[in-house]
Amino acid sequence: TIFVTYPHLDYEKKHWENDRLVLGIDEVGRGAFAGPLVVGGAIFKKCCDRKEADKIGSLGINDSKLLSAERRQNLYKIVRDLSLFTTTVFIPVIVINKIGIGHATEVAMQQVVHNALQFVDSFFVLTDAFEIPKLQYGSASWRMTGKIFGQLPIIHGDQISISIAAASIIAKVERDNHMKKLAL
Repeated sequence: TIFVTYPHLDYEKKHWENDRLVLGIDEVGRGAFAGPLVVGGAIFKKCCDRKEADKIGSLGINDSKLLSAERRQNLYKIVRDLSLFTTTVFIPVIVINKIGIGHATEVAMQQVVHNALQFVDSFFVLTDAFEIPKLQYGSASWRMTGKIFGQLPIIHGDQISISIAAASIIAKVERDNHMKKLAL
């Protein structure tokens, strides 16, 4: 028997109860043969109400790699509708070749945080395995005007946290759409 597990909102609920938003971040394209690295970010509306949280949990939001293209497209629309904020940052191959994939990922994640701080003034960051360097907590942060409450890198976070999984879906759909345009 194969058991499929789905991400949950446990990390998010802990922060929502303290009146904090949560920014989920994930990347796609790190191991791709062609095309850009894309990092996505998503901030859901706070929902401490159990019924609302259960509704989000029941949608099937998961790691984008575990979803069919059709399911990703459908969830992309749902995630965008349920989110206060979504963003994607594209790092082109020429930049990746110049600075390396690790540094390119860090730069893109920092830009996602910066983009989020242009829209909301404070949040906690959940990432899929990566710690974002140069984030300062509790005060105005590097290149940023808002407040970062902290960050938590979670191994396989896109299969554990719905916010990270949502960011994965946003990034994957945007990258796939970009790659389709390049193929024309």
